[in-house]
Amino acid sequence: MGVQLVLLNVKEDGTKVGKSPVQVDFGDPGSTTDRRWIHYINADGTRGKMRQFDHLPQGAKYQLFDDIRYTNHVGIDFYHRYKKKISLYLLNLVFTTFNTTISWARIYPHGVEGGVNQEGVEFYRNVLKNAVNME
Repeated sequence: MGVQLVLLNVKEDGTKVGKSPVQVDFGDPGSTTDRRWIHYINADGTRGKMRQFDHLPQGAKYQLFDDIRYTNHVGIDFYHRYKKKISLYLLNLVFTTFNTTISWARIYPHGVEGGVNQEGVEFYRNVLKNAVNME
């Protein structure tokens, strides 16, 4: 399960806040020679890891660590790299169309009742302006 964490609000225990349908993934990528591990921090502050479907030890909380690369959290990172991606697609690869989708969770991160996230609106406005200017 790949997850992009942009504008996703997550509580300390790993539960999500808002209306986004995704779950935060605390697992490392694994490999062909080593299993995928889920990382957590124990109540006493020590680090731990468990297999993907084991139960979290009592008092422990899921945790992301800076020294572990979670490849499924990075993905293509269109949010931060859209200018370069659009340039690559429309100029270098000479595509004549640009297809994108709108993540409504970015526009309404706390549901419709929570109001519009103006930063999300500005992001999509900038993406579309950038695509139009590449013609």
